[in-house]
Order: sequence, then C-alpha cells, then structure tokens
Amino acid sequence: MQAANGTLTSDDRLRIQEEIDQIKNTINDIANNTHFNGIHLLNVSDTPPSGLTVVNLANAVSITIFEQSGINTIYEETFSIADLVNGVYWSTPAPPPQSSEPYHFSVELATNTFKTRAETWGFGNNITAVRVNGLTGYQETEVYATKLVSYSGTPYVGVPPENILGNDLSDSPNFSDGGGVWTEIVVQFEATIDPNSTTLPNQSRDVILQVGPDAGDTYKIKLTDARTTALGIDDIAFDPPEKAVEAIGKIDEAINKVSAERSKFGSYQNALEHIHNNASNYRVNLTAAESRITDADMAKEMMELTKSQILSQASQAMLAQAIHTQETVITLLR
Repeated sequence: MQAANGTLTSDDRLRIQEEIDQIKNTINDIANNTHFNGIHLLNVSDTPPSGLTVVNLANAVSITIFEQSGINTIYEETFSIADLVNGVYWSTPAPPPQSSEPYHFSVELATNTFKTRAETWGFGNNITAVRVNGLTGYQETEVYATKLVSYSGTPYVGVPPENILGNDLSDSPNFSDGGGVWTEIVVQFEATIDPNSTTLPNQSRDVILQVGPDAGDTYKIKLTDARTTALGIDDIAFDPPEKAVEAIGKIDEAINKVSAERSKFGSYQNALEHIHNNASNYRVNLTAAESRITDADMAKEMMELTKSQILSQASQAMLAQAIHTQETVITLLR
C-alpha cells in the first residue's frame, strides 16, 4: 500500500521491492523445506507440468550473457550456475577510449530467476539476451530468457526491459537513470519437460494413508503448492505506482489462496483425528478380544491341571491300598 502512494520516489519503491523480494524468498524457502519423511508438502503442483514450464536452474550448467555496447559490438560471457548463485561482477572488455560497463549477475534457485544489475553512470544495463545452457530433464538443452519477472529503473522510450528476452541480439534495454543508481532486470527461462526423463520428479501426487485393516481403508491427502509462482505473486512489482496497485490485488488473491489451503489442511487434521480415535477404539476392542481368548485358554489349562492332579492323587491312593492289602494278608498268615 505504501508503494501505491504517489508521494514516494522510485528509490523508495525500490527499497520496498527489495523487502518484498526477501519476503518472497522466505515464502519459497518455507515451501521448499517443509517436508515429512522426505515428502515435500508445500511445493507440489496440482497437475503434472505440461508444455512450457519455468526452468529449474538447479538442472542447468551455465548461463551465457550477451551485452550490447554501442551499435555493432556484442560481448559474450558464460558463467556457471554455481558461480552465479554466489553472484559475480563483470565489466565489458571495451577497448579505449570506450569505458567498461560494470555489471553484477546472480541467480536465485528458490525462484529460478536470473538478475542483471548495472550501475548507471551513463550506462544502461544493455543486456540484449540471456541463455541458459546444459539443461537436463527438458526437451531443450538450452533456451533464452522468455519471461520478464521484474525490473527497477527508468527505461528510455523505445528500448524497454523486454528487449532482454529472446535471441534477438540487435536490441537491448536501456535506462535513463544516472548518478550511480543500480538498475535491475530479473528474468526466467521456460522449457518443455521431457516426459521420459527421471531427472525432474513428477510433482503431481497425493499421499495415501492406510487407516484400517482392509485394502480399501485408505485416506487421501492432496498436497499443495505454496510457492510464490503458484500464489501468483512471483512477478509483482511496485514501480511505477500502477504496478503497486496491481500488486495489492495479487497479494489479496494470494492471501485468499493461503486461507483456503489452511482450511483444507485443517479439515485433513480433523479427519485424521477422528480416524485416530476410531483406530484407538479398534485397538482397545482388539486387545479386549485377545484378552478374552487368552483368559479362556487359561481356564482350559487350569482344568487340565486339576484333572492331572486328581488322576495323580487317585493313583497314589490305589498304590497305598495295594500295599496295605499285602501287609494284611501276611499278618493273617502269621
């Protein structure tokens, strides 16, 4: 809401954008790191990905940047994903009297984004194209940036930030900001998932719980995707003010989605508590039945023991009687 205030400057909105980007990263970290017994709970898509989907940069080797200095000069440089995760500084190798243009490149694996930053001391963030290389799990092995996520700065008319997209090296973005302002352009790549690949797991699945003794006694839990892309806030921007107003609506929709998912998981919890109570009652009844069976066996064993004792006592009595009879006969003969 502050960003929609017309009294703020572009620099003020840039600070708000940085704070929101940190919040989005936190949301993605929570979604990616919430798991139980190896099962991720909050980053599972509702449907299997089909057609073009945002490239998982963890499944790439490197990114090649094409920079346009002047009219006919294109500089090309390739950096590994591992280096870009930490961020790299690079300057164009322009020969004198041309000035080198300083850049900072980085990738964010949580959001699968590439960011180019340029300090605008007369320079304009002239990245004409960006290509990701060495893809695995996709039908393509390399693709150019296709989606503009956000940007900061004041573009010149006719050279918008969208010029960074695609493989056309004849155009590039350009910003009019001066005085050492760092302009930014954030992009994503899209590719087609290879259905026969095992590199990218099929994220569309439910958790099936066995809640009873029979084959059909199951309960299904539908997992969800709570990442910023699924919530529709991955590309929100706050400059100019019109973008901030649009972002407010997207954030409201995201809050409604989160509330709906919380209600869904709350219903799962209530249902599982009832299932647990029923299972506990079943266990108690089963234990009682087992106890009755065990008690019945004990009665039978006691009966067998008593019978054996009676037979033993009878045998002893008969033996004693026989001995007494013999002694009586001997006494009479004497």
